[in-house]
Parts: sequence; structure tokens; C-alpha cells
Amino acid sequence: GRPKGSSVVPSYYALIRIEKMDRGNNHLVMIEGTVVNQQTYRGPSFADEADLPPPAPPYIPPAVTSHLLDLPPLLDDHAEIPGHYFSILETDPLGLSWRGAQVWTSQNDIDFTAAASTGSEGLAGATISPLPIGERGVWDLKNSVDVQMINGVPETATDAQVFAGANRMLIDNEIIAYRQVTVIGTRQYRLSGLLRGLRDTTIASHASGVRAVGLVAPLIAFRQVNSSVIGAPRFYRTVAIGGNVSAATSVTFTSNAKTLTQFAPANLTARVTGS
Repeated sequence: GRPKGSSVVPSYYALIRIEKMDRGNNHLVMIEGTVVNQQTYRGPSFADEADLPPPAPPYIPPAVTSHLLDLPPLLDDHAEIPGHYFSILETDPLGLSWRGAQVWTSQNDIDFTAAASTGSEGLAGATISPLPIGERGVWDLKNSVDVQMINGVPETATDAQVFAGANRMLIDNEIIAYRQVTVIGTRQYRLSGLLRGLRDTTIASHASGVRAVGLVAPLIAFRQVNSSVIGAPRFYRTVAIGGNVSAATSVTFTSNAKTLTQFAPANLTARVTGS
């Protein structure tokens, strides 16, 4: 039969006995065959869309933003393990190139070794409204906080889901939980129905412009460290998978292994008995 779009000369079509066909990523099909009048023909033809999917764009490692976090243990499993957390995401809010990222560390800012990696992109941004001080142990129904996210969409959760660990976020240095999410703009959200000072963090008032980092796995990852790293400044570089570590900018971070924090007793009950 006659392939769609095949031609020997402009406005002239003929039956071709196809003997060879090569498909390229540029949507071209190169065919080689014999016209029925024995004239050899070789030329390009556009493939049907159903036959050939659009080519994938070339992968270019994107710029990434990282948050290295020295926090109390977010999970009970981390309570006896020295370590810290990290969250990594594309710097461009419209970026679609995420394939994962790696964290590299060095003692001298020259020789770097791979320390950790993640395939999950973080939920992070910054506050765009102040958050007044609140109370511990009760729902903060008076206050809310507005956030602008670089990546990720916070979602509303039920009371039970929040109590089970959903919707944790670091606002500056305070861990909060939120129950209700209201969209107020492009990548802008109002978080309300708050629990304050979780994991024994200090309840404080927070200004607009401080970090807002989601703390629920797999959006955040845990890295265990050995005792020699505790309290010792280290240089860190974070790059997307395939990125150039040598070209990345170093940041200094000290892990104090706050995952070893002993929480204060809570919800105690007492009973007095006498003989």
C-alpha cells in the first residue's frame, strides 16, 4: 500500500514496495523501497501520531533548593538514632524535571562524598503572613498562617488523620499541624485549625517570610549520622540527579542530633491510695 505522506516527487504519488523503514525521535520515518516501475526511491515521511509518540525532551538537571533540618525525632523509630532530616525540591516552581537529588558532604569544602539521596520532592516554601503565638495541647482556632509553596500542595485532613501524624509543617523552628487548607492564590494557601509546638518545639510568634517545610514522609527524608559528626560543622552540597557537584554551592550545617531529645512526660494521671 501507499504510506501516508510518501511521495517520489511533489504532487506525484506511487505505490512503493517498502524494503526498509527507520523511525527517529524527531517524528520522521525514513523509508527505502522500490516503486512499481523499478525506480529506486528513498526519502522521509512523517509518521502518524498514533504510530510514534512525541519525543521526550532532553533531561537537564534542574537547580534545587534544600533544607537541612536538625529536629526532634519526627517518628518514634528515630528517637534513639542520631541524625537529621532533609527536604529537597526544584527551585523553579514551574519545573518539571525532578528525578531525585543527592546530598554530598565534606569536612574541608574540597573533597565531597555522597551522604544521602532521595527520589521524593519536598513540600516547601515560606510564610506570607505572620503567625501569632498560640497554646500547646489545644486546637488553635484563632490563628492561621498563609504560605507560598515552591512545590507541593498542602491538603485538608480530618482530626484523626492529624492525630495520626498527617499535615506536619515546620514554620521557622516550630513544628505545627494544620487541619484545614484554603486556596488563596497561585500556590498560596491558608492553614488553619492548628496544633502548636509539636515534638516539644518552642511555641513562638513568627514573621512573614520564614521557612515553611512539610515534615511528612516521603516528602522529608532522615539521615543517620555517627557520633563524630554530632556538633561538628560540615559542608553540604545538594544537586539533582546527574548534576555537577563541583559547581554546586556549599552550605555549612551542624547536626546536633536532636533526634536524641528526651521528651517531657505528658498526659499523666495520678492516683492516691492509702492503707
